Amino acid sequence: MTKKQKGIVFISVALITFIVMLIWLLGYYPGSFSPDSIAQYTQAISGKYDDWHPAWHTLVFFTFPLKVFKVPASIIVMQILYFALILGFLVLTICELSNVKIAVISFAYIILNPYVGYIMLYPWKDVGFGLASLLVTVISVRLIFKQSAKEKLWKCILLGIVIASATIFRHNAILYTGSLLIVLFFNLDKKTWIKIFIFTIAAFIIIKFPVYDFFEVSKAEKRIVEETGLPLTVIGNVAKETPELMDEELSKFVYSLAAPEQWQESYQCGNFNNIKWIANLSAVEEQGVAGMLRLMMKCFRLSPKASIDAVIALTDMVYGFENGMEGNVSPGIAENIYGITYSPPQSEKCQALVSSYAAFINTSVFRYFRTYGICLFVILVTALSKLKFNSWNSWKKAFMVIPIFVYDFGTMLLLTGPDSRFFFITFLVTPLLIVWAFSKEN
Repeated sequence: MTKKQKGIVFISVALITFIVMLIWLLGYYPGSFSPDSIAQYTQAISGKYDDWHPAWHTLVFFTFPLKVFKVPASIIVMQILYFALILGFLVLTICELSNVKIAVISFAYIILNPYVGYIMLYPWKDVGFGLASLLVTVISVRLIFKQSAKEKLWKCILLGIVIASATIFRHNAILYTGSLLIVLFFNLDKKTWIKIFIFTIAAFIIIKFPVYDFFEVSKAEKRIVEETGLPLTVIGNVAKETPELMDEELSKFVYSLAAPEQWQESYQCGNFNNIKWIANLSAVEEQGVAGMLRLMMKCFRLSPKASIDAVIALTDMVYGFENGMEGNVSPGIAENIYGITYSPPQSEKCQALVSSYAAFINTSVFRYFRTYGICLFVILVTALSKLKFNSWNSWKKAFMVIPIFVYDFGTMLLLTGPDSRFFFITFLVTPLLIVWAFSKEN
């Protein structure tokens, strides 16, 4: 491809993406803001930051657009702009790896997914992490298949900064970025990898210390409950379904969290979130991670069926074909003191258009195109089908699928409910990983 052709592809995709996402925004102007989003909005306008919601994400996705444009909608518009530019870069890369037809199909897969339209209305850290990780993956693929010394230094610097940012945007993002760094170790020459690693560490340190110190970011208190989603879900299901099987220790722990009637009325299998906000979680902090794991194993021994049911109900959104739509994202604005509201709608026609389109996709066979389990299955089958077992180069190429599997299956163990937004990155990298598997080896 000539430079002119590359420019046309990049600009065209970015422009189309921006216009399509603006239609979603016009339908639900000024965007969607959950309680977490309102908390970050408050930090941005007050200048008092804490790291419970990663402060670096708040600075990049909230503070910057608000300082420049002063209106809440600018947060979503800026996020859409980031998305448009990164998607343009992604489609250009796919075009270079394959052809225009495959690039168009890949673009359509992402941009026509109603889940993408709805989640891009939210300025969540999950979106920021997804966009940063997609950019990291695209740059990594380009570094591998180009294998050229030209302009490599600035690419290493950029990659290091974006890896550090993606890692900071989500507290468990290291599952993806750390895995990717290991994959790059096997796919790049050692000098290039060392540069990337050094720039990543340097960017991480600069953000977490000088930048955070400048903005006086307060450190968030670490909570065990955020690391023990699976044990809590298993224990909760045993408490509701088979309370008569619990021993004295387990009963004491369970009913220190919530009363028996609360477990029966509020808890749903696979969703500890339903009781999380009314429970006394101090007992979880006292147990620690090791204690919670021990209690979970006791549940498996005392009530294996209820325990297994809880595990499947919690995690099947990651690997299930039919159940991958749990925790679906829909528009909404949390109660706030800033006057951020949908009333009156800026464009009722746009809202009717996108909501009808989403309803059609989500109730037809096309819904399988937006199921995480399908994505991971196709990625795995594609990678294995193109793998030459006696070729080390083929193995190194196949390693590129490892980060998304490590992240998705690692993150699902931290869930306390059907939070599908945690896995948004899966939709974004699926086309690239499939095309990468079919691309010619260097």
